[in-house]
Amino acid sequence: MSCELCDLVNGNIKTRLYYDSADIIVVDCISCGEGHPLIVLKRHTPKPTQEELDKMVLVVRELFGQVARIRFDQRKIQDHHHIHALVK
Repeated sequence: MSCELCDLVNGNIKTRLYYDSADIIVVDCISCGEGHPLIVLKRHTPKPTQEELDKMVLVVRELFGQVARIRFDQRKIQDHHHIHALVK
């Protein structure tokens, strides 16, 4: 079974790239539209470690400031951890 977010992490989905490291990628969410960053843990798991989650939030704050609201719920894709930054 194909994982949409694994495809994204592997570079198979093209959208605006904000940040890319060994463990996290930040891009515009394709479903939500431009200006709606999606922070994806590159490791395929629904449950991040506390350290991974802390780093994801830190990256959001560094990129988008304290005004970014973060949505932690996994609505559409529940088997690959990601969060949404609501910056608009």
